[in-house]
Amino acid sequence: MQNTRRHPFVLGIDCHILDELKQGSQTYLHSLLAHFPRTALWSDLPVQFRMFSALRHQVYEALGDRGTWSRIRRSSKMGRFLDLPLQMKAEGCSLGWYQYNVAPTARLVHHPFIVTIHDVLYRAMPEYYSLPMRTRLGILCRTSAKRARHILTISTYSKQAIMNLYGITPDRITIAPCAVEAMESSESDATSEARADSAIPDAEYLLYLGRLDPRKNLDNIIRAFSRLTESDPDLNGLHLVLAGPGDTEAHRKLASAHGIADRVHLLGEVSDDVKETLYRGCRVFVYPSYGEGFGLPVLEAFAHGKEVVTSRNSSLEEIASPYAHFVYDPGDPDAIVAAIGEALTQSRDQNRSALLENHANRYSWTASAETVLRVIQSCI
Repeated sequence: MQNTRRHPFVLGIDCHILDELKQGSQTYLHSLLAHFPRTALWSDLPVQFRMFSALRHQVYEALGDRGTWSRIRRSSKMGRFLDLPLQMKAEGCSLGWYQYNVAPTARLVHHPFIVTIHDVLYRAMPEYYSLPMRTRLGILCRTSAKRARHILTISTYSKQAIMNLYGITPDRITIAPCAVEAMESSESDATSEARADSAIPDAEYLLYLGRLDPRKNLDNIIRAFSRLTESDPDLNGLHLVLAGPGDTEAHRKLASAHGIADRVHLLGEVSDDVKETLYRGCRVFVYPSYGEGFGLPVLEAFAHGKEVVTSRNSSLEEIASPYAHFVYDPGDPDAIVAAIGEALTQSRDQNRSALLENHANRYSWTASAETVLRVIQSCI
């Protein structure tokens, strides 16, 4: 829809995350941008949107004549970080919207901003972050939270953690959760590509989909799968598929050490079509992470009517209750085995599939986009 209203208020959006490796925070920003024009508030909000990134991304087109793109003028990571508030200010942005943290240069040029802080897991689980990263996040996230006009986050768990860690009052933090939507590709096309480009087994399989980080607990998924199939001869034909970016070599070695290398498939990063096929074809989705700010893959699995095994910690209990098969101690492979066994039993119940899909549908990208726009409106 063409909008002829003048837009004197310019929102600068830090979109550098769209230039990087695909991850949950990238999906989050991309989905919000795509859904802004679908909100009830869109046509009446007197705001022009300027996206700052190294590359021009197709999603920017969704904003029509309300959106413009500016190339980030510094190529190095540190240069971009320090210079972006200066660039936004120089290009007439009335307000900046940043991801995770904002450079102190924003204060030097009196540049107001809001910030999205997905989580503060660097403090809750420091063992998964290097000392330099913990130090950097500890300083920058705190100062960004303290100085922001408003903070956006993705779950009640993350909001409470931000409040406790930084002493922020609840009225300064708004939750705009992640959500799911149907994939656009057809099932036949997605299945064809997946079978051609990756080693998806022509058999029943358990699925993990996400980054291959230590925090995601891949080693114990492999150990649990080994024990599960050893304990039940009827499951000897079951396979395990692990898909996502990250180093696969250690996981391959672990699978070989357990004698299950022929039934553990590490696919690496996959396209959206392959991802869709993986969700559709799996028997159970397994995600016993040590901690999450949200846990979007859990919601995606529910949206496909799949049983989910996940941890009862961080945001995962909030997002997955009451339908997940919870693991109380994700460090215990036997606990994961027990939860998978329960999930396999219930995976044959078609009535459960409808319940799981309805649970996922409670979350809406359009609703979250509307929430973000209301925060922006409050800063005008």
